Amino acid sequence: MRCPLSPSTLRKFCVTVAFLSAAWSPIGLADTRAYPAGRPAPLIVGEEDYNKNYISLAGIEGVHVPMTILKGATKKRGYHLDENIEAEIRARFAAADIKLLTKEEAERTPGQPVLDIYPGYSHAANASTESEDHNSLQCCRNSVWVSFSQAATILRSPDRNFRFSTWGGGDDTNMCAEPGQWMSEAVLEKVDAFIADIQKARKEVAAQGKPVGVTKV
Repeated sequence: MRCPLSPSTLRKFCVTVAFLSAAWSPIGLADTRAYPAGRPAPLIVGEEDYNKNYISLAGIEGVHVPMTILKGATKKRGYHLDENIEAEIRARFAAADIKLLTKEEAERTPGQPVLDIYPGYSHAANASTESEDHNSLQCCRNSVWVSFSQAATILRSPDRNFRFSTWGGGDDTNMCAEPGQWMSEAVLEKVDAFIADIQKARKEVAAQGKPVGVTKV
């Protein structure tokens, strides 16, 4: 003989089940979002009307900036970055009202936006900065490349998804007396350029009256 649950016990059971379902669900229905639908009509080859690459920055909600490669390469060479470089990066994004995302937050953000920093240090340690010898200058050359990547599709295959670099900027130098300091300044300059292009893209797209982003479903 089965004993029926009392009304109060049944209510507690339902509340518990609902709570556990919400806790274990990675994304609730209310938080599910979709990318904008594609163009309704086929695009004729030769009539693409391409935008400049920086326009792809419009609509991003934030960006993840990994520091592992930059720190690792600098430490391996025995150099030292500006101790405030991470704070400076955070401050620049905050001032521009752009979210600086963790890796986990970026994975849940439309496009999974990431700004990678690739340093290149010379094999010659602290070569003379005043040498006019061509070979010395070639041996002492440090560089940095900053690349922004996000989810994308291509016109030839709109049903496939890719990760593409849609923005990039770099610098190099043969002035190697303080490579860590130069690298810190160069990285911040590229971050500033990236932020400037985001703001430029936002203004241009807003002026066109074309919404950019995602929708809730």
